[in-house]
Amino acid sequence: MFAIVRSGGKQYRVAEGDVLRVEKLAAEAGDEVDLPVLLLGGDEVRVGTPHVEDVRVVAEVIEHGRGPKLDIYKFKAKNNYRRHRGHRQAFTDVRIARIEGAGGGRKATSKADKAEAPDAKAAETKAADAKAADAKAAEPKPGAAEVDTGTAEAAATDRGGRASKRGAKSAPESGAKSAPKGAAKGTASEKAAGASRARSTSRSAAKSTSKSAGKSSSTTQGKSASKAKSASGSKAETASKGASKRASAPKKAAGGAKGAKKTDEADRSKE
Repeated sequence: MFAIVRSGGKQYRVAEGDVLRVEKLAAEAGDEVDLPVLLLGGDEVRVGTPHVEDVRVVAEVIEHGRGPKLDIYKFKAKNNYRRHRGHRQAFTDVRIARIEGAGGGRKATSKADKAEAPDAKAAETKAADAKAADAKAAEPKPGAAEVDTGTAEAAATDRGGRASKRGAKSAPESGAKSAPKGAAKGTASEKAAGASRARSTSRSAAKSTSKSAGKSSSTTQGKSASKAKSASGSKAETASKGASKRASAPKKAAGGAKGAKKTDEADRSKE
């Protein structure tokens, strides 16, 4: 058997004869103290709410003491600030003498029990549904009375007479309606043939117009290209003629000057 106890804000798992160190208690060495029980374990687990009632964990105080020294040092740079302190935590060693009582609290359910509980409920509901379905199937349907043979024959004869009358009425009507249907079929076929002819004529007209348009565009393009070529040739000829004239003009002027000099020299020689 074991127990979960609380002391100094901490929880400990203890059993009889265990020695543990807890926070300092207000008791002298050799005294007995009671520790509050949160859970009792063993053959039957009991959970407290928050403590397990009628259960005591008796601990015997062995001694008091102080733990190792802890250094607390504070330092701030460039401020001449230095602080040093030490600390030793006080404690109490106790021995668990006995665990008394085994009642109170609530019984803890394990994971297996929690898993089995829904399965059992589902099985019970299925069994109840099956029993209800069997009971409904076994009950006779209300209002299922036997029908006399005479009434059945009369009903059959009435149905046969009605069917014969319907056939007689439908025969002339079908003959009268068949002729217009045939005529309608003939007119529909004629309309379809006329539509197909119109479509073929429109397609041929469109093709001829597209061909003529292509030819006319090609001829116009050829004419425009020939005109452009002739214009460019005439421009080039005129440009070459103007350049030749410009080049021959200074030559003529030089020849005229030479002729004038010769005539002056001839006149002077004659004199």
